[in-house]
Amino acid sequence: MMLLGIMFLSLCATAQRNDVRTMNAQEQLRSELNLTDAQQEKMKLRRAEYEKIMSNLEWTDEVKKEKIIEMKMTEDEDILSAEQREMLKRKRAARSADQMLRRDKRKADLVQMQTLRAEFDKQISTEDREMIADLRSKVMQNRKARDGKSSADGENQQANKKLIKSLSLKYEDRVKAFLKENGMVENKKLKSKKSHKVKGDIEKGRRDRSNRNGSLRRDRRGNKVDKFLLMEF
Repeated sequence: MMLLGIMFLSLCATAQRNDVRTMNAQEQLRSELNLTDAQQEKMKLRRAEYEKIMSNLEWTDEVKKEKIIEMKMTEDEDILSAEQREMLKRKRAARSADQMLRRDKRKADLVQMQTLRAEFDKQISTEDREMIADLRSKVMQNRKARDGKSSADGENQQANKKLIKSLSLKYEDRVKAFLKENGMVENKKLKSKKSHKVKGDIEKGRRDRSNRNGSLRRDRRGNKVDKFLLMEF
């Protein structure tokens, strides 16, 4: 077992959000283990050593990996007390168990949602079912071929998005009522990142409420059900 494995992620992460998440995890770990000032100082020195290894331009990734492994093999023993090591072991086991339970819950939720989607298909007109099936296929193709797209591909994709939005708005009320009847009205799988961004923009006053709020609300409604309609089942 290795202390602060999550801390090393910040050295390799390419996205800023990963660094922020890692720093929060570091602070939480320090608090939970009740690290002394001396232990925190050792942690800082160890991180500096990792950074020195990662910034060495003469070493290959394999060499860096081996050196980091060697350091981490004794990291817990070098910094933590026996009581803290046992506490860390339990926390890691609990975190692993929580992750397993969440994965199982997500799988179960997905199966349930797919079952509901198949049942809801009866409420969709034949013409719209054919359109949704075609859009679903095109969306999957776009995901598999993101590179090398032409301007014509981009125009087609925009046209597809408009159709998806139109269908989402058309079936919104029925989808929401159907899911509410089946206890899935608050399912997070129906919430798109775009809807969260729009909501945040409205709450923080980043947009002109007098001119844009109406259109933003319509966009948010449309984006809540598109994933449900396009879901494979």
